[in-house]
Order: sequence, then structure tokens, then C-alpha cells
Amino acid sequence: MASGNFGHCVMTSNNDCCVRLFDVETCRPRQRLPFNFAVNYATLRPAGAAPGGGAVAAVVGDDPLTWLVDLRCGVQVRLVLLLSV
Repeated sequence: MASGNFGHCVMTSNNDCCVRLFDVETCRPRQRLPFNFAVNYATLRPAGAAPGGGAVAAVVGDDPLTWLVDLRCGVQVRLVLLLSV
């Protein structure tokens, strides 16, 4: 559950190529972040993690790339390649 500029919201991810944020009290959609791949998992670091103090989501699909996204504007902050050891 996220808070901050969004109020209290829940973040969901799905294989339909997007991440969504919903308002906790009303269950209404607050934000939709589209991707060009099926999203298998997304997690959230609350306010203060992004440049300028915003919340950041880490979003992954089937490949070893992790997208770090600033939730205030939906812009990719960084793309991280995870390698097996």
C-alpha cells in the first residue's frame, strides 16, 4: 500500500501489460502505467526514493530486466539488468 501524494492506494500488477494504483477508500483507479511486456511482479518503495522525493515502483516481466518507475509521472527512472550468479 502506498501513501504520500497519492493518498492511500493499492498497487496491482497483471499479465495485461500494466501496473495500476487504486484508491483504498473508493477502490477507484488512480493511475495506470502501461508497459510493452506482461508484468509478472511490481513492488513499491514509498515517497522519497525517486529523484525529487517521489515513490518508485520496481516492475519485472519474464526477462532479467527490472524497470524502476517514478510513480508521480510514470517515467522510467532506471533500467536494471539482473544477472545470475
